[in-house]
Amino acid sequence: MIVMASQLASYDQAKEMILEKGLMSDGIGTHVAASFLAGFVASVASNPIDVIKTRVMNMKVEPGVEPPYKGALDCALKTVKAEGPMALYKGFIPTISRQGPFTVVLFVTLEQILKTEMYNVKCSSSWFEDLSPLPKPPGSWALGGKLAGP
Repeated sequence: MIVMASQLASYDQAKEMILEKGLMSDGIGTHVAASFLAGFVASVASNPIDVIKTRVMNMKVEPGVEPPYKGALDCALKTVKAEGPMALYKGFIPTISRQGPFTVVLFVTLEQILKTEMYNVKCSSSWFEDLSPLPKPPGSWALGGKLAGP
């Protein structure tokens, strides 16, 4: 959820900034740049949560021995206290290596689909009339707002 929220918000902001400042025109280059930035932001936002989640999941819990962490917040506090805040970004390179290309493919594909759909809507003024109606089910299923059998 954090990944998608940060990707969506940062992609829109980055694309808007690139277009407003005139750095690029609206095209694939803009979409690639904005989406890579969105992938970077998503990695920065999600990596600490992934590190904490992994540590909590991998902690050894033995009967009669107090577990190393009482929960996610305790894990975060102990990690930062023992190793410093950059410990929350361990594994950042693999995260950005995965998140960056994924986000580029996601948003470039989305933009191309939207561009194609908008073109199709503009070319066909009666696009909704071209849709064939759904076949009626056998028998009468709805009659005056009341359910009726076949």
